[in-house]
Amino acid sequence: MCNIETKVGDFLSSNVKMKVHQVNCQGTMDYGISKSVKEHYPELYREYSKICKEVKDEQLFGNAQFVECEDGVIFVNLFSQLDFSEDGLIYTNYDALKSALKQVKWFVTFVVPHSSVMEIAFPYHMGCGLGGAEWVAIKRTIASVFDDWEGNVVFYKL
Repeated sequence: MCNIETKVGDFLSSNVKMKVHQVNCQGTMDYGISKSVKEHYPELYREYSKICKEVKDEQLFGNAQFVECEDGVIFVNLFSQLDFSEDGLIYTNYDALKSALKQVKWFVTFVVPHSSVMEIAFPYHMGCGLGGAEWVAIKRTIASVFDDWEGNVVFYKL
């Protein structure tokens, strides 16, 4: 069974080997945690920007992008927003999120060596800012996907 916990701390400064966050399909990381991710991991942003220019939104939507960063962190972009806005509407798509999370689970189960990723970090309130999602629904979706995984899921809350 997966252990899920919330820790107070900086998601980006944590020493977790795999970090996961939600992105839009527009190639922009200019707000919220995404802006901090862009500044902290410029190589991740380059790969994200590149795939958004090369692949149509509909093909990205519901998928995960895995990028190994210079510090050895595997960073995962979850394409579960086609767009974003400050208009109060919900842009996070829960089905797309679940689909992308299943790819993450498959990756940590079958691709990476079993002992190398036993903890996955998520930012607390992921998808709730300009994505407009409800945190309870996001957390429930993550818990349902990783329910039978033998690692730890940690939500980092500043």
